[in-house]
Amino acid sequence: MPPHISSRSYKKAGDVVLKNSFYPLEREKVKQAFILWLEQNPLLQQDLIKSYTSEFWRVCLTAIMDNIELPEQLKKGLKKNAVVDVLRFQCNGRVVYETRDGEVYLNIPHNVTKEELIEIMTSKSS
Repeated sequence: MPPHISSRSYKKAGDVVLKNSFYPLEREKVKQAFILWLEQNPLLQQDLIKSYTSEFWRVCLTAIMDNIELPEQLKKGLKKNAVVDVLRFQCNGRVVYETRDGEVYLNIPHNVTKEELIEIMTSKSS
């Protein structure tokens, strides 16, 4: 006689499958949100942050996440670190992850243009 398998195991496996099935949608919506943010916000010279190693624009991830068009339950399940990882991948590593005072930021180096980022993301299939 086979061992008894708990229905909880099936539910847990089903939850994992369901969550993973939303990943392509979430990734696409994150990409669209960042493109929208880039289109709506100028990267002005006076807003450049100058550190001892580089110059960059610092973008609070919350500002990008506000543009994500997903049902609230899916949206609240997004982790900021995962969103940054998706955007770094979508931008071919041209943006940089930073945490500062407990907040997550995406830094855009001064030598990277908005047009370049948009072109990279729109030419890439999710």
